[in-house]
Amino acid sequence: MGAEGKSKAQIAAAIGVARNTLDVWCTERPEFRDAIACARDLALAWWEDQGQAGMWQSPEGVKLNPQLWSRSMSARFPDDYSERNKLELSGSLELRKLSDEEIDEELAQLGAVATTGTLQSEIPPDGSDLV
Repeated sequence: MGAEGKSKAQIAAAIGVARNTLDVWCTERPEFRDAIACARDLALAWWEDQGQAGMWQSPEGVKLNPQLWSRSMSARFPDDYSERNKLELSGSLELRKLSDEEIDEELAQLGAVATTGTLQSEIPPDGSDLV
């Protein structure tokens, strides 16, 4: 069934069991785990073939919806087809031991940010920025 692009859910449904039953069988039987892994690879190859076939279409041929194909691939095979965003932070971080009073002060600042969205240090001492 993997050679037809079928998912683990479709395979489980075809043989009348739940997906978690397949997972249990994979844990209990290494040969079954290998068969399921092979079925997943066959399904991946089938879906990749669909995309490749759809890229080289003639004007009168059947058209592939590339957005739908891409979405299907990222949903079915997230390890192989997913967009990954990388976030890099720069700057410095000062690590120091805080006293209990300093910890309480930092927590109060964080509470103020959570409530007002503004750090206390950003508010002028005269409160002129307050509305």
